[in-house]
Amino acid sequence: MAWSVPGVEVILGAGLISGWHPTIMLRLAAALFASFGLAMASALLRGRRPSCGCGVGEDRPVSWLLVARTGGLAIFAGLSSAIPPPLGLQVLWCATSGLSRDAALATLIALLLLGMTWRALTVGLRVHNRLEALRR
Repeated sequence: MAWSVPGVEVILGAGLISGWHPTIMLRLAAALFASFGLAMASALLRGRRPSCGCGVGEDRPVSWLLVARTGGLAIFAGLSSAIPPPLGLQVLWCATSGLSRDAALATLIALLLLGMTWRALTVGLRVHNRLEALRR
C-alpha cells in the first residue's frame, strides 16, 4: 500500500493542475489527507511515533503538529472543491497562454519528473555520505 501512495499523489496533483475533473480530484485529495491524518493520530494515541514518510529518506517522527497540518490540508482541499471554477487553474492557464493544454501538461510532467529525480539524487548523496562516515 505504501508504495502506491506517491503514484496516487502524482496522479492527483497532475489532475488538479491539468483541470481534469477538479472537483473530484480535490475531494480525493481531501480524503487522502484525512486518511493520513487519521493514521498519524491513531499511531500517536497508541504511544507510537513512526517516521512520517513525508518524503523520500526523511526520518521525521509523527507529531501532533503534522496531524494538524494534514488536517488543515484536508479541510482546505475539501472546501476548495466547493468553489467553482478553481481559480488556481485559471491562473495556470493564463500563465501558460502561449502553450497548448497538452504542451502545458507535458511541461508540468517533465518538471515533476525533474523534481523527483533531483530529490532522489540528493537523498542518495546524503545516504552515501552517511555510509562513508560510518566506514571511517
